[in-house]
Amino acid sequence: MDFKARVLAWLAEDEDRIVEESELLEAFQEADPALLKEIRRERVVEMVAQNIKEMPHLKFHDLKNYYPFPTSAEVKAAQAKLDPSLTPEPAKRH
Repeated sequence: MDFKARVLAWLAEDEDRIVEESELLEAFQEADPALLKEIRRERVVEMVAQNIKEMPHLKFHDLKNYYPFPTSAEVKAAQAKLDPSLTPEPAKRH
């Protein structure tokens, strides 16, 4: 089992684990924290995207208050995943 699969399996064992990033960092202390956070973020975005598909009536603030309790950035990423036109454009430099 590769590392990402191990992390995802560990997260899946207990639904509270996805909510508390600190538990993930503690469980895989030998790993790069940035990598762990990215794996967790990808999973959260997938879960939020699934919530949007299953409950399209939910508003932005509702999604933030619904398991897995994503950040605003994670909700926006999930929305963009489902509708690429929602991807924010990079800021223009003057």
